[in-house]
Formats: sequence, C-alpha cells, structure tokens
Amino acid sequence: MNPLRIEKPEASTCRVVFVRHGETSLNAERRFRGRIDVPLNEHGRIQVERTAEYLLDLPFTAAYSSPLVRALQTAEGIARFHNLPVTTRDELLDMDFGEWAGKRLADIDPEDVKLWRLSPELVAIPWGETLTMVMQRLLHFARELRRHSGEIVLVVSHEIVGCLLLCLASGAPISAVHRFRQENACVDLLDLGPTDFAVLRANDTGHLEGV
Repeated sequence: MNPLRIEKPEASTCRVVFVRHGETSLNAERRFRGRIDVPLNEHGRIQVERTAEYLLDLPFTAAYSSPLVRALQTAEGIARFHNLPVTTRDELLDMDFGEWAGKRLADIDPEDVKLWRLSPELVAIPWGETLTMVMQRLLHFARELRRHSGEIVLVVSHEIVGCLLLCLASGAPISAVHRFRQENACVDLLDLGPTDFAVLRANDTGHLEGV
C-alpha cells in the first residue's frame, strides 16, 4: 500500500480529509448506532492502523472528531502520527436515531423502513433527529472550517455524516443521501472554498484491501 499524497490546496481553500470511523460490533451486526457509544472492535482497530499508514504523509494542521468513542479512537489513531491533538465537535456526532438505535432494519416497522429508503428526508424518528437537523449542524461546522484555508484538515465522523457531506459537496439534495456509500474507515477528499464545496474522492477503501 502506497501512502496517499495530495497537494496543498489554494490559499482560499480548505482541503478536508474525511474518514469514517472503523468497525464496531454494532456495524458488524448491521444495527443502527446513533448515540450508542460503542468502541471499535478488533477489526476496526486494524482498519484504523491501515488508514493511519495510508494518511501518514499528509501535512495535517488540525484534527476534528465526533466525541463518540468509535470516532475518537479512529481520529487519535491517525492524528498521533502527526503530533496533533484531536478536537471533538458535537456537530460531527452521529445522527440521533432515537428509538431505532441498536435495532436492525428487520426490527423496525416496514412502512418506516420504506420511507427511510425512498424519502429519507421525510423520516422523523421518535426521540431522534431528522436529516435536516444533522445537515444544519454540519453547515455550521463547514463554515468554521473555512478558517483553515490553505491547509489540509482531518475530520473523523460517521456514515450518515459522511453521506450528507457528500450531498452538500456535490450539490445533491438531502433526499439523495442513500446514493452515497461510506464504508468503515473509508477516506473522502473534499475541497471547501470561499463559496463552493467539491468532491475530489469518495469512499476510498483501497488501503483496506485484505483486511
């Protein structure tokens, strides 16, 4: 595996390296995670080691993470090779899946599952968040990232957050969230400019081959 090499962005652009956290027991069981604070499993820890090797040559200037332990373990496993502290941000939390948390799709009302698949922007999970609520907090975080113009920044978060960021960066509506894939420990490259957002690479998992 060759380490990833990317050029520094223009002075007006922040280059975001987005990483989804490594695998947990709930990922392996295909359950909704949400705010359940579950750590990485052994496979997830190996994925993080591979991801850290892949990103070893990048000149990160800052590292941000969801405060949930699975994301923080991933971020710290990468950032330690760059002598960077990890700053946790609530905007990067996983979507609050409310009463769906810990459940498989088979455990949820089939009509709700159908709506989640076909019109996810309309889903209002009891005691949870909507996709619009998650997008609103991501927009706030993205605006703050602009202070890192001319830099390369590490951001570690969750599947739904990565998919929504890809919606935002590609100009797709929230309803398109399921068109994007974010595997555990995947890497996305996003350019955040003064007025625009662009996708350079999405769901890169080549560094996980054989894991």
